[in-house]
Amino acid sequence: MCRTLHLAGEFIHILWAQAGVSFSNQALKGVPQNYHVHRLEELQAITKDDVLKSLRKYFLPLFDPATSVAAVVTAPGKADEVSAGLTEVGFTVERGKLEVDPEEMEEDGSESGSEDESDSEMDTDSIGR
Repeated sequence: MCRTLHLAGEFIHILWAQAGVSFSNQALKGVPQNYHVHRLEELQAITKDDVLKSLRKYFLPLFDPATSVAAVVTAPGKADEVSAGLTEVGFTVERGKLEVDPEEMEEDGSESGSEDESDSEMDTDSIGR
């Protein structure tokens, strides 16, 4: 009996919340009552070709050396490998070193788990078109 009352109370709470959302959407935001049904129908109408077209238009150009610029920060030991990989796919790579003053590091040591001298320098690759 107690479980039934609990479930009934949850159901009433959900209905109350949904009524509030429905009122807010319709009265305050001007959203039609069947907005969610209409939106689901729109989403279900999206085809694989639609997704591929969007990926080609918006996502792939991010990785095209002719249309993108990137900056990479890596450990000194990986700098040559990263530079070679980026050059191989068509990026123009300009390398530099970023000097870090150990006194500028946070006192709690959260910047790095290591205290050795190599942590005070980082290789940076600036990749251009």
